[in-house]
Amino acid sequence: MLQDFIIFFERIKPGERLAIFISILFFFTLIEFIIPLRKNEKSRTNHVTINLFLTTTTFIINAGLAFILLAASQWVTQHHFGLANWFFPNQVWLHLISSILILDLISAFTPHFIEHKVKYLWQFHVIHHTDTVIDVTTGHRHHPIESVIRFTFTIMAIFISGAGIAEIMIYQTFSSFFAMWAHANISLPKNVDFILSFIFVTPVMHRAHHHYEQPLSDKNMGNMISLWDRIFGTFAYVDEKEIIFGADTYPSEQENNSLLYLLKLPFLGYRQSEFNKSKGLK
Repeated sequence: MLQDFIIFFERIKPGERLAIFISILFFFTLIEFIIPLRKNEKSRTNHVTINLFLTTTTFIINAGLAFILLAASQWVTQHHFGLANWFFPNQVWLHLISSILILDLISAFTPHFIEHKVKYLWQFHVIHHTDTVIDVTTGHRHHPIESVIRFTFTIMAIFISGAGIAEIMIYQTFSSFFAMWAHANISLPKNVDFILSFIFVTPVMHRAHHHYEQPLSDKNMGNMISLWDRIFGTFAYVDEKEIIFGADTYPSEQENNSLLYLLKLPFLGYRQSEFNKSKGLK
């Protein structure tokens, strides 16, 4: 059964990946309609249009660079390179799990963590944080250049992990699922979300990351596994009533809902937060 699962993803076509992505998006959109956490009174047309445009650019960039990803996965497989190939060459389950864990740490958590620490990279990532209506469409709201940055870390993760193409496709499918799950505007029983947060990134956990100001916005940077936040001291679980979405350095609702402005925002100069000013940071 596992072998059939791996073979499917080893041979998966771009159209099939797109179909899975759209199905996940539709599923969480439906759940948001059934059990919404916050009822948005304002029109979401512009919000959704911007987010879907940025989601599409991310998909196009990743598709355009896929030949690099494929070449990297083929090389590590042929040369038995990477941690999973060195430690679990014949254990299919362990090879898969270790590859996914390393991919999640290096290709998702690490660039996210760095983007919050390096001013120039933050300028690209802040587009994701300027969304004040967090829902399923926010999950892939990334500036096109940030998509390239994250792709670079994905290639690094492949060489470190030794992940084959099937494992990469499996991880990216689950990664898309969790990106939409974590941002979905859904109301879950608090005890269910809390228990799940011991292993996985959950909606309540990730909403804290979208609080409009530091230090809370520098917490919960995980993509799939909450373990990384616990290990690196960035985990926080707070009352959702305290959360206000957005970025304090970009309070203009008009600017945050302008696609043209968001695309040029990284090149307009860095804005220092009040938190950094109070800490004497630049």
